[in-house]
Amino acid sequence: MEKNTDVIQATVLKQKTVWQRLKDERWLQVMAWAGLIWMLVFNYAPMYGLLIAFKKNYRITTPLFSWEFLKSAWADNFGLQHFINFFNPAKSSNVKILCGNYNRAAPPRMGGRARLTP
Repeated sequence: MEKNTDVIQATVLKQKTVWQRLKDERWLQVMAWAGLIWMLVFNYAPMYGLLIAFKKNYRITTPLFSWEFLKSAWADNFGLQHFINFFNPAKSSNVKILCGNYNRAAPPRMGGRARLTP
């Protein structure tokens, strides 16, 4: 019976501290941090640029990472005024310019069957 308790006490004494485990697994953590930094830079940093669409008077000369930009007023209609103006039927030329004018007449089609020549 004493032999079994000695084994349990020996395993308890051999457990590593958190700092020892961190030191042993440092390369695994380097890989994890690299992935986390990649995700932050390429997935979350571009979302900050979306604020431009919802600001009232955005000026290209105002830096994005400034307090002046963050404190500026939001656009009307819950920030959607620019989108309402863009897709307004009275100003539909905006959408045609952006998407291309697909209402143009299609080019004439060539009649007859295509022949394959050897």
